[in-house]
Amino acid sequence: MGGVSFDGVVFDGVVFDGVVFDGVAFDGVAFDGVAFDGVVFDGVVFDGVVFDGVVFDGVVFDGVVFDGVVFDGVAFDGVAFDGVAFDGVAFDGVAFDGVVFDGVAFDGVAFDGVAFDGVVFDGVVFDGVVFDGVVFDGVVFDGVVFDGVAFDGVAFDGVAFDGVVFDGVVFDGVVFDGVVFDGVVFDGVVFDGVVFDGVAFDGVAFDGVVFDGVVFDGVVFDGINFRIDKLLFFLV
Repeated sequence: MGGVSFDGVVFDGVVFDGVVFDGVAFDGVAFDGVAFDGVVFDGVVFDGVVFDGVVFDGVVFDGVVFDGVVFDGVAFDGVAFDGVAFDGVAFDGVAFDGVVFDGVAFDGVAFDGVAFDGVVFDGVVFDGVVFDGVVFDGVVFDGVVFDGVAFDGVAFDGVAFDGVVFDGVVFDGVVFDGVVFDGVVFDGVVFDGVVFDGVAFDGVAFDGVVFDGVVFDGVVFDGINFRIDKLLFFLV
């Protein structure tokens, strides 16, 4: 389905099975209780679109743009995002299961009450993003950049960070359980009321970092570079 545009259209209880959307534009469209199964979106633009109670199963998004889009109670299962841009998007009560994000950019995005299970982020950039009450379980972050991001009440369980950069990030009331940080850089980061349980830091650099009311339990530091002149610890 190419060269098509949908403007102000409502899709209610519709099923898309094995459909291809190539170069299609969705403007001010509403998807309510819709199911996408084995669908391909190639070079598609979603502008001001609302997805409510939608299920994406085995879907591929390639070179897609989401601008001012809302995802409410949506499920992504076995979905692939390749070269996708999310700008000013809101995810509320969304579940990502076995999803792969490759070369994706999140700019000014809000994640509220979202669950990531077995997800892979490869070469992804998060800029000015807010994670509130989010759970990351068995997730892999590879070569990811977090710039000016806020994590509030977030849980990381069995997560791996490899070659990741955190710049100007704030972690507030976050729990890291069984997490591995390998070759990670923390620059100008604040950890407030954070718990590290059974965490491993390998070849990690801390520069201008603040730890306030932080708990380290069974943590391993290996080959760590602490810039003591720029590192502050406020003990519990």
